[in-house]
Amino acid sequence: MQSEPPHVFLLAQPRTASHLLVQILGLDAQPQVHWSCDKSGIFTKTRRVTSSLSRKSPAEWSDEEKHQMQSCFQQCFDILDEHRVAGEKQDKIVFAKEHCDQIWDPTAGHDPVQFPKVTVRGQPVLCQDPDNNQKKKHPNPTVFPTEYLAMWQAVFCIRHPALAFPSYCRAMVEIQKVKGLFEDTEHMVSVLETDMSLSYTRRLYDWYWSYHLANHGQDTPSPIIVDSDAMIHTPEIVYDLAQRLGLERSGVRLSWRPREEGEPADDMRKAFLRTLDTSGCIQKEKTQLPLDENGDIDGEPWKREFGERLGKVIGDCVRAAMGDYEYLQKEGIHMKSRFNHG
Repeated sequence: MQSEPPHVFLLAQPRTASHLLVQILGLDAQPQVHWSCDKSGIFTKTRRVTSSLSRKSPAEWSDEEKHQMQSCFQQCFDILDEHRVAGEKQDKIVFAKEHCDQIWDPTAGHDPVQFPKVTVRGQPVLCQDPDNNQKKKHPNPTVFPTEYLAMWQAVFCIRHPALAFPSYCRAMVEIQKVKGLFEDTEHMVSVLETDMSLSYTRRLYDWYWSYHLANHGQDTPSPIIVDSDAMIHTPEIVYDLAQRLGLERSGVRLSWRPREEGEPADDMRKAFLRTLDTSGCIQKEKTQLPLDENGDIDGEPWKREFGERLGKVIGDCVRAAMGDYEYLQKEGIHMKSRFNHG
């Protein structure tokens, strides 16, 4: 039994129905929850910087570019941490939501280049580890200090790659037309190819488990996986999740008021939340996989919709991600079993 309200970090990749999970949990109406939709996905603001430098190796970044990158991540983190502090002062359950890849250390895998961790209100860490043992044994792959990351209850949201990846490309192509995030089409395809992966989710999930086990479950709770496709077909899963997180089961909602026409919405919201905003309930047809006559994933519709180049990239990324998805899906089923029988 926790002595204080927990911090819950909903971690996902784009288009994995994490916004739908937030909607079903009813976070904006849960009286004991500190949550703000405006404070979720803050690290999306790093996208322009990381995208512009994606064609360079970190070893090639200038001092000015390094400073720009560090400053951008720190500014986003400060907003997240102000949100955490405000919730703690109210003695509420603090909820935050980010994409795994957007809190990732941008120099990960580029030894010996190292990206400094963000600082917590001017302090290196929240919880001191005198021997520095956990950081040495379990270095985390994000820009957060290990002690900070470990204080959050991690809830990972996953979805079948054949549903998530083309949906993500559809939204990003729309955003590119409006905002011009990428230099050209080839640059956009290159970045999307990197984004369309579940390796970030799997590695961060495995990190949480290893840290949890190394500390015998004392310092950080075990991570949770929610399979969005299973949630859509069996929304009762969310009731179990709500109970585990200390939320009111009565606050869970399976229908809601759609946004009205004319309500203000920026370009990102239009591209990424259109379905959720215009629907008033869970739409089970959104889980139908594109299958060919042999029952295999059919990538031809993606080539017709996005063109040969991007359509092929989507198909390749879906196939490459299936191992991670099946691994995570298995873990999610395991957690659901623990919810029901724990």
